[in-house]
Amino acid sequence: MKTFSRKNMLGWALVAIVSCTALGDATAREGAGRPPRAPNPGEIAVPFSELEVRASGRPRGELRTLLTSPRMYQAFVGSPPPEDLDFQREWVILYAPGTMSTGGYVADISYIGRSVDGRSLTIETRLYEPGPHCFVTQALTNPYVLVRFQRPGDARRVTFTHVTEVRDCATEPAHASPDVEAGAE
Repeated sequence: MKTFSRKNMLGWALVAIVSCTALGDATAREGAGRPPRAPNPGEIAVPFSELEVRASGRPRGELRTLLTSPRMYQAFVGSPPPEDLDFQREWVILYAPGTMSTGGYVADISYIGRSVDGRSLTIETRLYEPGPHCFVTQALTNPYVLVRFQRPGDARRVTFTHVTEVRDCATEPAHASPDVEAGAE
């Protein structure tokens, strides 16, 4: 029989923790890509898409802001905007809820609406928090999201609303398996 040293046991424990953390974070992200909600009365829903960029130099702390120029983008995100982003035609929204005590938090933009006259925008941010059954990274995290959308013609007023949603990462019992359930018919 092979024996494991203390060093090997710690290595396997680390692998198990990282695996569980990845599963917990993936579960928390499932709802973030859902279709946008119905528009508010008197508004038109504005389509948007997430920017896949790394915001390394952005300020820490809670932040909801509309980025309307390359200079603003550079100041808030910490890097130049993507080459295909033209601020004459598109704007960007940055939402960052601030520093969180663990992983498993997901920042999301769930709605952008434009008034029928085009003078105001409504932006709904959403923070998904991990529930008590979620396996999460035990480290400080700084979730954020950047989305791009077509620049509205005459927008003069921006209103941010916010929703916080707790995700319960329900887990299956360790003893259940598809073969057992299939045989119970």
